[in-house]
Amino acid sequence: MPPPGNAMKSNLIQSAQRSTRSATAALLASLAAPGLGQMYCGRLSRGTIFAASMVLSALLVPMGLIFRDGEPSLHRALLPAAAYIIILLACHVDAVLSARGKTDRALKRYNSAWGYALFALPVLSLHAGALFFSLSFYSLIAVPGDSMAPTFQSGEIALLGFPPGAGWKPGDAVAFRDRGATAFGRIIAVADDSVERAKGRIAVNGVPLSLGIYTDRELARFGTADTESVFYEVSGNRRYPVIQPPEKNDRDWKDIPATTVPKGSVMIAFDNRASLREPVTSEFSSITGRLEGVIWPFFF
Repeated sequence: MPPPGNAMKSNLIQSAQRSTRSATAALLASLAAPGLGQMYCGRLSRGTIFAASMVLSALLVPMGLIFRDGEPSLHRALLPAAAYIIILLACHVDAVLSARGKTDRALKRYNSAWGYALFALPVLSLHAGALFFSLSFYSLIAVPGDSMAPTFQSGEIALLGFPPGAGWKPGDAVAFRDRGATAFGRIIAVADDSVERAKGRIAVNGVPLSLGIYTDRELARFGTADTESVFYEVSGNRRYPVIQPPEKNDRDWKDIPATTVPKGSVMIAFDNRASLREPVTSEFSSITGRLEGVIWPFFF
């Protein structure tokens, strides 16, 4: 039987090495830095996994825009963004549950102010850097008018992407500066292409842009049942809806003789051909971004 003095000393050491963990403190720590709540509860490895997962998911948001194949990257941006939010919420919940799991928990060497600071500072730096990197590729923009209906309607909020380089392609829907204002349009031709229009039909390099008929189910996705004037058009490798005026309105269109697109420029037309808005030539420098899709109200 150990002497009473030694037993008392052993009890004091064990008491100093164990402490209850507050669920409120764990939540506040998690809110301060991802994974810090788990570290506070003595689960450093779990906190590190949460922190690394959030940084990785944030970095994945613009990958669909950087390594693009000509298609809009809205879904490829939203999936990692949704994963980021889910991991963030799970991190907070796990921190609270970790604190409540045991009322008496052995403290680790890192359970100190210096330990928390050495964990939080690099985590916050990486986290902020990943978010800044991802957000630098996107912004939100209000749709100005119905020139790009039915894909983009006036009053909707669209996701505008900034792909690296100036690799604009036929079929890309873009935002650009037109006479001092922001406009939406779709690229139909690039430098050295020849564009002409006769009886409302646009032709690029002598080949009319293909028109096709949507099914009723496909039209419902655009919030319309107008089978008389809504068709799909193909430019490049993209298929998109256009509002093409009926034949009786052909007299309202002006024929455009064959025109060559200058170097460093693109020809932009508008999906809503019923607006009778003329195609325009725009320099690369006037294009402010590519329209990836509608954020509001489609996704909310």
